[in-house]
Amino acid sequence: MKRAINAWAVPSGTDFETMFRTLSEIGFDAVELNVDADNFSGHSLTMETTPEELTEIAALSRQYQLPVTSISTALYWKFPLGSKDAATRAYAQDVLRAQLACARALGGDAILVVTGGIGDDTSIVECYELCRHALEELLPEIEASGILVGLENVGNGFFLSPGDMCEFIDAFESDYIRAYFDIGNVLRYSYPEYWIEILGSRICKVHAKDGRKVPSPVGYYEYPLLQGSVRWDKVMEALRIAGYEDVLTAELGASEKSPEFVYRTVHAALTEIVKL
Repeated sequence: MKRAINAWAVPSGTDFETMFRTLSEIGFDAVELNVDADNFSGHSLTMETTPEELTEIAALSRQYQLPVTSISTALYWKFPLGSKDAATRAYAQDVLRAQLACARALGGDAILVVTGGIGDDTSIVECYELCRHALEELLPEIEASGILVGLENVGNGFFLSPGDMCEFIDAFESDYIRAYFDIGNVLRYSYPEYWIEILGSRICKVHAKDGRKVPSPVGYYEYPLLQGSVRWDKVMEALRIAGYEDVLTAELGASEKSPEFVYRTVHAALTEIVKL
């Protein structure tokens, strides 16, 4: 498996060229970029990123031999696909379209999409139907793009079991609607290897995170890779049984520590994990 890192780990003042050069020199096999709000960082994609800018970023990716594996975003938290507000849902669909365009231009083969919107005024049933409809409307565009849409398991109450994910994904009857599995997010209430066993070939990408269950209202805190509760040997065995041979992408925020120290630490941990 390949070792990648999400660009959120890179300090916001870093430009695209510096990021590509540094991560390549460290030894990462790929990078995951993000569609963020305007002016979020010097290496963010946005809803306003132009085709010309994407061409320049793609050239840097080739120059430093660091492929873009996928396109993530945090915008679905503010603009959920399952919102009752039609304008919010429409904007969320535009976010997905922007991710598809970025992935195609930069050579990625998948995007990360968060389904959600459950709240005081939106029930689980309502949210499921709204999300399903929003994605069904986009399905012709998704399939025409050739880009996989990986639905991520996050802590928003939408996917509480691997069965939930399988049922939701399978209902589309499309090879392009898949699972973007986040290992660490499952630790709140389960074991990631058990989810992998059930999700199987539906998994198109994997976020590598670690954490520990704790007796608190949150019930979970993130820890550095290999320092938490994830049973990495069992996780890797489950991924291999599922036939997953793609990328493990470390997802973490930028640190106050030396960026290169963080990158090297993450790269070393991923190297150890893929050998298990």
